[in-house]
Amino acid sequence: MKQSDAKFDIKKASRAISDIAAQNGESEENVRAAIEEAIQVGMSEPDPAVQARWRDISPDGGPVTPERLIAWLTARLRDGENASKERIV
Repeated sequence: MKQSDAKFDIKKASRAISDIAAQNGESEENVRAAIEEAIQVGMSEPDPAVQARWRDISPDGGPVTPERLIAWLTARLRDGENASKERIV
C-alpha cells in the first residue's frame, strides 16, 4: 500500500478498541496493552520480510499504535488483500 493510498481511519480504529473491550468485559487500557505487546513482539522479529511489513504499516516512521495497526489491517482487508497470509509477528 502506497503512503498516498493509506487512509488510516484512527477514529474508527479507536471505536473498534472500545467495542472489543466492551464485548470481552475488559478495559480499553487492557485491550490496548495486549495489542501493544503484540506490536512489540512483531517489531522485534528479525526476519527482513516482517520488518518490511512493519515499515509498510508506518511509512512515515511514526510509532505503530494499536489504532494505526487496526486501521492498516482494515484498509488491507477492505482493498481485498489477504493480510492473514503475511507475517507481521
